[in-house]
Amino acid sequence: MTYETIPGILAHASDAYGDLVAVRSAERGGFETVTFAELDQRSAELRDRIAAQVQPGDFVVLSGRNSIAWIVALFAISRSGAVPVPLDSEMSEEPLALILDELAPVAIVADGEFLERTEGVGRVRIALDAPADDAPTATSDAPTPVVEPEPDSLAVVIYTAGTTGRPKGVMLSHRNLSSNVRAVIDAAALTTDDAVFVVLPLYHAFPLTAGCLSAIAAGVTIELESQPARVSSRLRQAQPTVILGVPALYETMLRQIRHQARGGWRGRMMDAALATNHLLIRTLGVNAGRLLFRPVHQALGGRVRYAVSGGAPLAPEVARDAFLFGIPLLQGYGISEASPAVSIQRFHHRRFWWTKYYWKRAGSVGPPLQGVTVTAAPVSEAEAGSGELVISGPTVMLGYFGRDEETADTLVDGRLRTGDIGRIDPDGTIWITGRRKLAVSTPGGETVHLERVEAVLQSAPEIAQVCVIEEREPSWRLVAIVFPSATAGGETEPAEVQRSVRAGVTRESERLRPYERVREIRLTDEPLPTTQLGKIQRGSLPSAFQFDLERWRAAAG
Repeated sequence: MTYETIPGILAHASDAYGDLVAVRSAERGGFETVTFAELDQRSAELRDRIAAQVQPGDFVVLSGRNSIAWIVALFAISRSGAVPVPLDSEMSEEPLALILDELAPVAIVADGEFLERTEGVGRVRIALDAPADDAPTATSDAPTPVVEPEPDSLAVVIYTAGTTGRPKGVMLSHRNLSSNVRAVIDAAALTTDDAVFVVLPLYHAFPLTAGCLSAIAAGVTIELESQPARVSSRLRQAQPTVILGVPALYETMLRQIRHQARGGWRGRMMDAALATNHLLIRTLGVNAGRLLFRPVHQALGGRVRYAVSGGAPLAPEVARDAFLFGIPLLQGYGISEASPAVSIQRFHHRRFWWTKYYWKRAGSVGPPLQGVTVTAAPVSEAEAGSGELVISGPTVMLGYFGRDEETADTLVDGRLRTGDIGRIDPDGTIWITGRRKLAVSTPGGETVHLERVEAVLQSAPEIAQVCVIEEREPSWRLVAIVFPSATAGGETEPAEVQRSVRAGVTRESERLRPYERVREIRLTDEPLPTTQLGKIQRGSLPSAFQFDLERWRAAAG
């Protein structure tokens, strides 16, 4: 593996795997397949079409659903010497405007709808599904020179949500990404016999590195899907050996498996088989799930070696539920600032089928990847034996685009402060126990910064103070604790105040993404505890809240 850059990854794959299938994707009502050699050729053609108008170092926004055209464009942009900036095509207007203003991209390569939303941005605009005749051509007959980026030069900018409402651009170098790719291939033991199923959107760092770049570098076929509703049918058709997903995907899959067998003799047989396998695992360390649940494995394509969960914490009970069905569901840990994979549970055939190893370690995220060092630095927020996870190695980002101060706070002597709290066992196994920063992950893997949500809701005149918290029981949701302002009304009934506050929350929530919106509002008749600087003291919040109209009137003035 001699590659050090994104273009080098594709060149290596084209030379080494040529006629093998690189990507298979559902396109235009059917399936489109492209080999590694064809992927190389198509990206070279697209590069030639845009290189005359895109200079080395220019930013090019890439946005659209998962498709072969998206992957072709990623490599084409990089081969031109420009810097691809993958964005969510459904990003709301405010953060999108901030990003476009910050980057001033010279080109937009995207689907038609996104091109319409960004009309007037960039001098080069290409639709991902546009015929070659519709694309811009070079303005000169002179051939454009091939640009070979330096390994330490900027390769991509991945945007993550910012705590103050401004998204942060994580700058990753070619060396960052290529180092992570090699480490992922090593940890996942990927070979040309594998096929990885990817339904997560490729603009996320996790599927971009682990599901796209690593697969291509290893000669693995990418079974690409863009519609979550088609996952069940595609799995049976694609017959993957590896599945990439977030906890919500696996929770849904396991729920569907149980739902299909509910009630009657099928339900009783499944319950008995699960109880039997549970007893075997707990007492003997023997997992008979593949024998007991053959139809389940056939529904997954019949070839799955293991599934990987990332992007959000995987509940231990979900992992063990998958184990009972004979599905090795492994958990990894990553952060965009580390390119992003940091650690993962390795799959060992004997350990899964013949020992209690994984059952006892459900909830852990495995040891660090090759070349990555993780330490737990003592911090006041952590319990004894835990600390803030600090990462060092060749995968640590260059910094945040245009954010020197935040970069200095996050990178200390080249080491990355993650803001995550965890402990590390003597054998290197990492356990994530909390988050130092006020950021939480939804079951779908999206990151929600609580301070950003609070800042948006605080704009409502009906709200004097608001604190947003995360609750996971009985189901995951965001809850807003609100001390209403005097303008919230409510002359005779608390319900009037509740309606007024809810109207304000609903109105301001239009500026939030769906997964950032609160699902429950709790009123309090006393001001929330604050520091001298006016920040809510979350640790001092009561366990329950009450709302008395008269007490609130007196407190609200």
